[in-house]
Amino acid sequence: LVDRSLEYLRALERDAQGSVELRRDLAKGWERLADVQGAYLDPNLGEHAQALESYRRSLALREELFRERPTLEHRIDLLRVQVSLSEVLLLREALEEARIVVPAALRNAEAMLLESTAPANGRRLAMSAYLN
Repeated sequence: LVDRSLEYLRALERDAQGSVELRRDLAKGWERLADVQGAYLDPNLGEHAQALESYRRSLALREELFRERPTLEHRIDLLRVQVSLSEVLLLREALEEARIVVPAALRNAEAMLLESTAPANGRRLAMSAYLN
């Protein structure tokens, strides 16, 4: 299942370059694969190194999408993958990278909380960023 998912996501990467929706779906796919591989505190395959790589791929896409269209929805998507990546980095004691990702997640959380329309799931993600 994981191997098939990897093949599918890599093939989709080639087709997704010009499409916001395809890149968003691709980012979601990388994030879900990472969750299966090694999400923090959730049932997973224990493949934390592979999960980090998948979260990084999702993060790169989420950052790109947010730069292009800084909507609240894209900010929440970005924050979710920042929090997930932070959790696994800290679990793996990858402190050098965590020192970059965690403050970025906190800045993103603070900016989101300043928006009066931040939904409940966004506020929960912001709290998760602070707890890391």
